[in-house]
Amino acid sequence: MTIDDDDQRVFHNEKSSTYWFPKDEDEQQRLTGQHFAIKELYEGNVLSSIRKSLDFKKGVSVLDVGCSSGIWIMDMITDYPNCTYHGCDIVDTTNKVLKLNQFTFSYANVITGLPYPENTFDFVNLRFFIFALREEEWPRVIKEIIRVTKPGGMLQLTESDITVRTQIDH
Repeated sequence: MTIDDDDQRVFHNEKSSTYWFPKDEDEQQRLTGQHFAIKELYEGNVLSSIRKSLDFKKGVSVLDVGCSSGIWIMDMITDYPNCTYHGCDIVDTTNKVLKLNQFTFSYANVITGLPYPENTFDFVNLRFFIFALREEEWPRVIKEIIRVTKPGGMLQLTESDITVRTQIDH
């Protein structure tokens, strides 16, 4: 754990990661607010096209890559209690909030490989890795999440387009 002495922000120590946001309580609160904004946009935790393809009410196996505090999983458990949930991240900030039977946390860095066998999950969620990955790491990450997804399973990737636009006055 690294603490910035100027403002007491806490950061991860994962050497192979380029993720630069803190992992402290203030960051977890920011991510919780972000989660609910995305949920409002999607009209749920999962896109409607995915809800039509997978039977979440009956129960499916779900992986949240980069699960952070686990807010998305907690919300999913409320909506779909019959599913089994796995979350992985380079730091464990779930231990304060998630003590649920259908949730398993694993330390993992998707860049170096996920600790799950091939074809494990019906549904894999990954969001806002644009802030965590270098451009050349994306193909490896996409291959890795496809590897752990069952045939016929679904992926939900949520990213933002950060385009810097400049205006030149003539």
